[in-house]
Amino acid sequence: LELSDEAQEEQRLAQRRIFREQQEEARPRLRPLLRDAYERGTTSNWSDLLRRPQEPRIDLRGDESLLEAATPETYVAVSRYDLPAARA
Repeated sequence: LELSDEAQEEQRLAQRRIFREQQEEARPRLRPLLRDAYERGTTSNWSDLLRRPQEPRIDLRGDESLLEAATPETYVAVSRYDLPAARA
């Protein structure tokens, strides 16, 4: 079933509104988790932060599912599928 351009735009706006509302609801919960992650990251070796004993796989292919970070000395990319589930 095809929607008119106007109906598609209304649907996109509704989806954006829902997404923004979900982000706002999650913000108070996520702030302390993010702060804790930064604090643990500054005092820990990256391998200490993994919940599994195995080394992460290196994936050099371009992939939109990667979380990437870089410093002048380091580049890290982690697949979102390899991350542990978020704690509530």
